[in-house]
Amino acid sequence: MAFGIMLIPEVAVARRLLDFTREITDIAPTISSLSHSAVPHLTLMHVDSAHEVALRWWNDAVQRIGSSLPVTLTGLMFSPIPRGNYYVPEGGIYVGLEAVRSASLDNAHRTLLSLASESDCTPIGAVGDYFRPHISLCALAAFPHGQLSLPPDVTTTTIECRTAFGKLREYGTFGPDLVYHSGHAEPRTGTAR
Repeated sequence: MAFGIMLIPEVAVARRLLDFTREITDIAPTISSLSHSAVPHLTLMHVDSAHEVALRWWNDAVQRIGSSLPVTLTGLMFSPIPRGNYYVPEGGIYVGLEAVRSASLDNAHRTLLSLASESDCTPIGAVGDYFRPHISLCALAAFPHGQLSLPPDVTTTTIECRTAFGKLREYGTFGPDLVYHSGHAEPRTGTAR
């Protein structure tokens, strides 16, 4: 099974990300996108392991990386996704907001990588020197045709995000049933509180 530790933006930012994602998907054929059942997040790491092992990894991690981290978003990225990709097997166009690979994000990622190795969790995706912090907005079947305006309230600004743990779902998404640093699940409606 696949699991992840991620950062969840505060509610106002999450709502704006959902709105902006809808602007994109309104002008392009969509494979997958953020929604109330696929919450906005910045992945620190995905792993493959048994559920109990992943929970131990998470419990060790929260003691080391803390309950929240700042994230500075820098701009919008479009990138081709080749067929056979782990997250989007049919291929397409990635659309996401890129984030600065700050010392705090890099340290959190490297801590998770080290703990994964100690916990018998197998890392999935871009790790180590290939770690690229971002918030995926959607995967498209074709490039969008239309005008987009970057949301000024979430780009080139620093936002505070809460650490969370959850089961990785289709297209690299996470549902609203996440576990937070406090150790209990919080029912979610697709946006952060």
